[in-house]
Amino acid sequence: MYFKRGKRAVLALVIALATGAIAYGETLEEILKHVEKKCATMKDMSCTMTMEMRMMGQTVSAKGDMKMVLPMAFLVNLVMEGGGMPAPMKMKMVSDGHTMYQEMNLGDKVFVNKFDIEAAGMAQGGMGGFGMGMGGGMGNLDPAKQLEEVKKFMDLEVMKDEVLEGGQKAWVIEGKFKPEFYQMQAGKGGGNVEAMKNMMGGMRIFIGQQDEYVNRMEFLAGDEEKTRTGEIDLTDLKFNQGLGPELFVYEPPEGVAVNDLTEMMRKQMEARRKAMEAPGEKVEAPAAPAGVLKAGVAGPAFVAKTLDGKTIDLAAMRGKPVVLFFWATWHKGSVKQLSEVNKLAEDRKGAIQVVALSLDEAGEAAAVKKVVEENGIRVSVAIGEKAVLDAYWIAEIPAYVLLDAEGKVAGSEVKPKDLAALEKTVNEITKK
Repeated sequence: MYFKRGKRAVLALVIALATGAIAYGETLEEILKHVEKKCATMKDMSCTMTMEMRMMGQTVSAKGDMKMVLPMAFLVNLVMEGGGMPAPMKMKMVSDGHTMYQEMNLGDKVFVNKFDIEAAGMAQGGMGGFGMGMGGGMGNLDPAKQLEEVKKFMDLEVMKDEVLEGGQKAWVIEGKFKPEFYQMQAGKGGGNVEAMKNMMGGMRIFIGQQDEYVNRMEFLAGDEEKTRTGEIDLTDLKFNQGLGPELFVYEPPEGVAVNDLTEMMRKQMEARRKAMEAPGEKVEAPAAPAGVLKAGVAGPAFVAKTLDGKTIDLAAMRGKPVVLFFWATWHKGSVKQLSEVNKLAEDRKGAIQVVALSLDEAGEAAAVKKVVEENGIRVSVAIGEKAVLDAYWIAEIPAYVLLDAEGKVAGSEVKPKDLAALEKTVNEITKK
């Protein structure tokens, strides 16, 4: 009897201590008030940023720094590795509050995109500051507005405090994405909601108690074990330093053409807003841009391995027109057009070169070989690396880019109904 009473007493003490700790700890509302207070006084911020994302068997890591002045000026410098990239890629994103530039340095080639923030409809924000990396939008960076989006699209709860690597104690908030978030993301591009849920179940946010700001974010897969699919760390945070506008002025490198993506971004943002306003309704995906790259722009160079182990160096293919054709084994329409591109190459008897870049994963080489053999494909076939797809802005397939003998874009199409335009341009530049 005494033993039983002792057990009950110990159990009661444990419960009392546990409930007492909860009662004296910070509630969700109190933690968010700390962040809101910080956001209200913030004018500028700088930090060191490291990140790692793991999805679909690929790991991409990045390290660099970020500076921002509210509401819309920022500068991000990153060195990215992995994800099938043959070498580290330097990426810079700059906004003066009116125009955003994205510069990708692929080693021997620099590629620059830009868009007008207001014309693209991004001045309203999109989880850029507080939720850096959560929604991908880099318009209005006001952390208070970003915090409102986090609260709107996530079910949040307080977890046990933890100590960060630098020794600072942190409040920890864990959240699950609400159905509205997935519907919004699917509405942007017709994505598979269930697949998205598996990859992005929620987030764990670490708020430094000294900084009263986000120091770390962990992205959680949609499973019971809460596997991390990535993390972002913001360290050496500094606030209200009086950062000047000269930091956010960008000039493209001499001789580098700038690809204007304003209209494409406007359509994407329009689809996103429609999905937010009517989460239960299906939102049409934005129309694909008329061309992957503008005519006359030099095609970004790359090096890739073909299925038979040969090396393709685009820079060394000057002298004859080159067709870059993007396809995948799981897309029947692109496989059909791959056969048509193969026939086009055979009909021209060496007048053009063709490189077929598959969007399949590197581990699916056997499946790619099978489709190539079954369809009698004789042109060079390689599994497209992420850096190549990003450089040519390939988001949908089939797609092609035709480069002339000097390596400049002569024509391009995304999701063409047929290859009539390609054949016509090939005839013109080969003077058949």
